[in-house]
Amino acid sequence: MPILKVKHPSTPFLIFTDYSEDHYLIEAICHGAAGYVLQDGGMKQVLSAIRQCANGQIVYPASFKSILMKKLQQDVERSPVTLDKAIEKLGAFSKREYELLILLTQGETNQQISKKLFLSIGTVKNYLSRIYRKLNVNNRPELMALLYSFQKRGMKG
Repeated sequence: MPILKVKHPSTPFLIFTDYSEDHYLIEAICHGAAGYVLQDGGMKQVLSAIRQCANGQIVYPASFKSILMKKLQQDVERSPVTLDKAIEKLGAFSKREYELLILLTQGETNQQISKKLFLSIGTVKNYLSRIYRKLNVNNRPELMALLYSFQKRGMKG
């Protein structure tokens, strides 16, 4: 999967698998998977996951939610980007990147952001890539965990 992400960085990838162990999900998300779908969910779930992913949403089994959040929070605590550094870096964000960050904290999808800011989906993804680089994160779940930790510590969006 890392090779696919290098060759096609803006293409979302879904993992369809039998493996329900937590470490497989975490590894997939850390390598940039936009979704992780267990094969026992049936065709309806698969189609729903594809649609959600195409709309910029992250897809994973509800049963993994608490485990994923715990892992992301641990990673954020070890992250080299501190609150002070992030606030300093906020000055490095363009107005558009900052608008995008605000919409992300409100739970907006890429498609919703593109409509609200009158941008193409590709442009939204380009802005996201720049934000990821500036905050030293690899994907949307890591970014959301980082933003959540900042909000918990008093940085309002």
